Amino acid sequence: MKSTSIKEICNIISGNLLIGEENAVVSKVAQDSRLVESGCLFFAIKGDNADGHIYINQAIENGASFVIISDERAFVKEYFLEKNVGAILVENGEKALHRLAEWNLDQIGAKRIGVTGSVGKTTTRDLIYSVLSKKFKAHKNAGNYNSSIGAALTVLDMPEDTEVAVIEMGMDRFGEIDAISSYVKPDICVITNIGMSHMEILGSRENIFKAKMEIVNHSSEESYLICYEGDFLNKETIEKYLDENDITINHICIVGEDKNSDVRIDEFKALYASSTFTLMSEPESKAAPAKESYTINMRGKHNCKNAALAVEVAKLMGMSKADIDNAFNEIYLTGKRLEEKVVKGIRIIDDSYNASPDSMKAAIDVLNSIEGRKIAILGDMYELGISEKELHEEVGEYCHGKVDKLYTIGKLGRFISDKNHFDHKEEALETIKSVVEKDDVILVKASRGMKLDELVDQLVEYINNEDKI
Repeated sequence: MKSTSIKEICNIISGNLLIGEENAVVSKVAQDSRLVESGCLFFAIKGDNADGHIYINQAIENGASFVIISDERAFVKEYFLEKNVGAILVENGEKALHRLAEWNLDQIGAKRIGVTGSVGKTTTRDLIYSVLSKKFKAHKNAGNYNSSIGAALTVLDMPEDTEVAVIEMGMDRFGEIDAISSYVKPDICVITNIGMSHMEILGSRENIFKAKMEIVNHSSEESYLICYEGDFLNKETIEKYLDENDITINHICIVGEDKNSDVRIDEFKALYASSTFTLMSEPESKAAPAKESYTINMRGKHNCKNAALAVEVAKLMGMSKADIDNAFNEIYLTGKRLEEKVVKGIRIIDDSYNASPDSMKAAIDVLNSIEGRKIAILGDMYELGISEKELHEEVGEYCHGKVDKLYTIGKLGRFISDKNHFDHKEEALETIKSVVEKDDVILVKASRGMKLDELVDQLVEYINNEDKI
């Protein structure tokens, strides 16, 4: 965060300084007491699952110099005096954090790019960041810091010389992306797709579409929206949402495989450890459509789609094709997303970070494209609502002809297949150990809560130590 006096912070967040020196200056912010550093400003935030006020003592012991509280009962004057720590009272800790994040963005003046979607938003964020970093001083969320709190902390952790902020926006309910958009105010909004994730809470894909479209709620009339075409992501539904919510933006760009898309993507080709695709766009003149080919060091048609969105963002930012090509050769993605580990000739594809029906099918396609005996270890997909059984069965059907051996884990995994099913990953691991052979290709995928990354680690350890392989 830009170095700021406590007096100014109180003005920004409408805080009441209970104790402490108003001319003191802070430049670091934390919401997790375990991450507090010396001189840090600690936000004690009341959340759905935890109350940050409980951890004030730990934050102070770790070096916090000021604490933001919304519960006055947490302020014990004698204790704060003894520890020489300041305290600021606010009405709502999370909203105060948002106000400070908005102020920091305004002070730094970085271009703002918001990214959301049901599937692929983290990969797309990483792709956009990797490309833009070739020309600009860029900043992005760390790991999965994409909640209304996590995104705000991302903004507050931004170096003062940042030129472009790429902010991933996650949600599981109405209003969450709106909250992030209210302080980020993206100049360029990107939506990867509208899938089935969060169906259990939001009830329909139409509602998921509306929740994702909140990304544009606080953008200016000069902003852009870039989407990958789908059932709800088309000009008609988008313009209807904008009209109903009295929102005006500069331009909508639809990327897709349809000939009527603003930018058409086709000619997908999977190589050994990369993929190629072409983009065609209609020029304003009557000349022939512009056609460009790209190669990314990633597998899968779905990753080509994500890369196409990154290309369009980069073009809006004035980047050349040569810059984009160079960036695509040096992509770094957040872990557990089609992360390949090769051990004694056995390829393990760790895609255990998260799962939905669409991403499951995409991962199976990647598995099918690699030479070798294909083994899929698939677990539960969460938050699919009343259709969860049918959607798991759909994934099972999709595996036919693409997978040589299929193992399933969990309560819902049995609906993918009950032939080689296990209730727990520990049981599955013992069977998988007995069948794994050199040159196998093994895909491991499920929702994050299944913790199949632990199975990956144990399988790697077994292969490394097994003399017969």
